[in-house]
Amino acid sequence: MAKVHKVMDLQQPGTSQTQCETDWDKCFLCQSNSSEVLHCPANSRRGTEGAGYKTIAENLMGFNNIGCLPRTIQLSRLDNGNGIEATLQHHKAKCHDSCRLKFNKTKLQRAEKKKSPREDNTDVSKKYTRKSIGQALPATATCFFCDGPAAGDSLHEASTFEMDVRVRQCALKLQDKQLLAKLSAGDLIAQEAKYHVRCLVALYNSAREKTPSHDSDFNAMNHGIAFAGLVSYIEEARMDNLVAPVFKMTDLAILYRTRLLQLGSNVGARVHSTKLKNRLLAYFPDMEAHHQGRDVVLVSNQDVGSALGKACEHDADNDAIHLARAANIVHRDMFKMKVGFNGSFDNQCQEESVPSALLALVAMILNGPNIKTQTGNMPQSALSLSQLLMFNSSVRRHDTAATIAGVRHSQDRETPLPVYLGVMIHTKTRKRDLVDTMFSLGLSVSYDRVLNISTSLGNKICQHYEMEKAVCPPQLRNGLFTTAAVDNIDHNPSSTSAHDSFHGTGISLFQHPSNEVRGEQRVVSNTIQVTAKNALAQLPVSYISVPPLTLHRKDPPVPKLEGPIKGDCQLMHQAMQNECRYSWETVCNYYHNADKMNGIQQIFGDCIML
Repeated sequence: MAKVHKVMDLQQPGTSQTQCETDWDKCFLCQSNSSEVLHCPANSRRGTEGAGYKTIAENLMGFNNIGCLPRTIQLSRLDNGNGIEATLQHHKAKCHDSCRLKFNKTKLQRAEKKKSPREDNTDVSKKYTRKSIGQALPATATCFFCDGPAAGDSLHEASTFEMDVRVRQCALKLQDKQLLAKLSAGDLIAQEAKYHVRCLVALYNSAREKTPSHDSDFNAMNHGIAFAGLVSYIEEARMDNLVAPVFKMTDLAILYRTRLLQLGSNVGARVHSTKLKNRLLAYFPDMEAHHQGRDVVLVSNQDVGSALGKACEHDADNDAIHLARAANIVHRDMFKMKVGFNGSFDNQCQEESVPSALLALVAMILNGPNIKTQTGNMPQSALSLSQLLMFNSSVRRHDTAATIAGVRHSQDRETPLPVYLGVMIHTKTRKRDLVDTMFSLGLSVSYDRVLNISTSLGNKICQHYEMEKAVCPPQLRNGLFTTAAVDNIDHNPSSTSAHDSFHGTGISLFQHPSNEVRGEQRVVSNTIQVTAKNALAQLPVSYISVPPLTLHRKDPPVPKLEGPIKGDCQLMHQAMQNECRYSWETVCNYYHNADKMNGIQQIFGDCIML
């Protein structure tokens, strides 16, 4: 939990002058409200109940004895007279793990080591170097360069390898044999070298004065070449009229240093970016330096005005308000419209299932708000996305809708697309997992809804069969000549257990329309009634039960014929003439050769004469 900043009043007493009581429901160390979990040592499962209080009490006493206990922790508020350990056990004190780790045994030992003087560590073995061989060790620390004591100036200890490298370079330039001998014993950090600041500065200045003139001229020339290349880079970037360049000083300094290294100049770990910035601003008087956090950017004065203007024009809050208003308008129209699946899909069912505001918004998002792109037929992509948005919309979001079972879709906003996808996938694959996966993605109705639709359609068609007193497909038309083909359906008839075998009868109906007779469309209602149950209606007994029929093999009963029995061959003679005439006309249409026609005429002559 972040600390609250407060302006302290100097007239009021500090926290150390007031005695605070301990709130044992909070952490007894920090006494702050934090989301971190509190742990009670009394509830330990290790079998050493209360041992944690003893360790914490001993560590707090140790920190207090060496003067490292924070002022926010007063031991007097943790001791009611029976000792700190007993007080903590009595109140079953709780604390944060982060607070407890601040006062563990390791932290206490480190604090004691820092507080203890180094002279008392007589058991620690001294480190001998080449410099110290053959001579007595000095009792006090001396300067590494002048071998003088601290005196009035404090000694500083070498702590970076960059300093060691630079001191060696200076010693080589000055050819200081005594300093080189000292450096041969190891680096400054390993030797724990201490120095006066004035001695180190004097060494650097002496090495700078000894630098040959041709080296300085060489470095100056390289700096000028690198700066000229940097200026050329900035000028080329500013020549683009469509882009307002912004240069970061860190990037420019990296380019400048890289170019110096390529030219062979000896540069340090980093380039002085402030001096480089001043040189660039002196060369480009129309540029300004602006601070962006810890970074410094260079930008032209002319580009600042345009950038501020664009920033004023683009208001993120205003855009968010417009989006919220558009969402409210579309959301309101979506819940005014009620649409559901009634058993069939009309030609305009997709357009009629979504509000015009939602459809127009989706089309603008896909194709842009230009009027030229909005003319013409509505694309299928806009219709599909609008239907999915309508299907997945809800009045308010429920937190429990995290699983498939928790997702609920209103049947008043059941658009054609998710219904079509769910029924089609189930028809093609018969896989429940695939339908449920599409449902969880918000692309189709659930598997249970598919079964509900299938059951409702089946019950509706069974009612239609009952009304017509015949099982006749609804696609058949009235008034057409209809033929039927009947055949057995046998699957695995050789099965001994009959579990995998199937025997049935397949009936196929064929209608023969003509140009004159098209038939009449039968009136079949496709409207289904949505029910919560998925039970199929029971078929009549006559549909499912066929009475047995046996035929006597001997002396079968033959019904008597009433009326005279006489034959009429005139109809047969007329039928044969019609058949021969049909065959002759077919052959004539197929063959057009006169020779072949004469031969064929001789064959069919007698038949035609009949």
